[in-house]
Amino acid sequence: MIETGRIVKAGLLCVILAALMVLSGGCGMQTAPMKESRTSAQAAPAPEIPGISFIKAEENQYSEEFRILDYTDGFHVIEIPESREAYLVVPEGGKSPAKLPEHMTVLSLPLTHIYLADTAAMALFDAVDAVSGIRFSSIRQDQWYIPEAVDAMKAGDILFAGKYSQPDYETLMLEGCDLAIESTMINHSPEVKEQLTELHIPVFTDYSSYESDPMGRVEWVRVYGLLSGKAPEAEAFLKVQSAKLEELMEADAASASDAASNSVSDPGSYSDPARTETGTFAYFYLNSSGQAVIRSADDYIPAMFQMGGLSYVFKDLKSPDRKASITIGMEDFYHKAKDADYLIYNGFLGALPNVEELINRSSLFQDFKAVREGQVYTTSPAFYQRTDAMADFIRDVHLMSEGEAYDMTFISKVE
Repeated sequence: MIETGRIVKAGLLCVILAALMVLSGGCGMQTAPMKESRTSAQAAPAPEIPGISFIKAEENQYSEEFRILDYTDGFHVIEIPESREAYLVVPEGGKSPAKLPEHMTVLSLPLTHIYLADTAAMALFDAVDAVSGIRFSSIRQDQWYIPEAVDAMKAGDILFAGKYSQPDYETLMLEGCDLAIESTMINHSPEVKEQLTELHIPVFTDYSSYESDPMGRVEWVRVYGLLSGKAPEAEAFLKVQSAKLEELMEADAASASDAASNSVSDPGSYSDPARTETGTFAYFYLNSSGQAVIRSADDYIPAMFQMGGLSYVFKDLKSPDRKASITIGMEDFYHKAKDADYLIYNGFLGALPNVEELINRSSLFQDFKAVREGQVYTTSPAFYQRTDAMADFIRDVHLMSEGEAYDMTFISKVE
């Protein structure tokens, strides 16, 4: 934690300007070393830290993109296999060992002035009643869909401190920012991370967007529970969400079994995709050039639709560089998606107002089966901020595929 009283306002701008001048020298992007596989990274030996001893690696239920290691005296290490970064979490009142392994960042609890530039994490802080630890936001009040974040900004408890690529360094320093939480978008602005580090603001990069299992994203609540001193609350929340989804999947398996007793679907773990499918779908949006932007087949969103009983028409199309989205031409989209039972428009920039809007963008949509049969839907912009509600989204898919579209949370029918 950074003590505000230690910040000397009289020369602050000079310090910031000096740091920016040093960094503006233009360090070029270096080629990243080859990444370890998920399996080998998760099984890697725990780092040796002088003064404290390794106890155990906590077991993840779903996530493959982080691991938490427990050490003596209340210390923990959070490792991110994809980036090969590690964070030493120092308990309140504790002192960081003098010598640490390379690439390890110290995060000293309590963290009370967090700059949140990863909007998907807000719901997880809220899930453990830890929004009070967030002091700065990278988006404005009217861009939030989480009531607690809106209320906190209205009350002045959370301040807008610039978007992730252009943070307000002066505000962060004056207010004593003790941690910047970034999404992987920060990798496109490495100079920002360098500047924050130069100003002694540690940077934590969230890789939950790389999770292929939707519940893997939810499990990141354990990371934020640890950082906010609410680890027990995080474990309890994850348990409730797991039970909620298991109940949904078991009910669906029972329904499928009643409908087709000869089905080979496995009613076991929800993560097993073998089940009776009720139709096909395409999930997309149209960019400003009129191209279709779809999700990679190994992304968590197609996985949720599959858990809801639908088959992805682009199931063989995967991004080679682990990006969530893939852009394809409208003709290619037409050939693959024209016979899909459901079209779901990705409403992250705003829900699709009506089907006419689609047809105005491309007359090809007139020939789509889903358009002719009235099976066009859109997702709410709120969905992408509600990392805590993956089970609710899967429930929406069930309702949509069962023709009960009147009681959905994040999906709505487009007329």
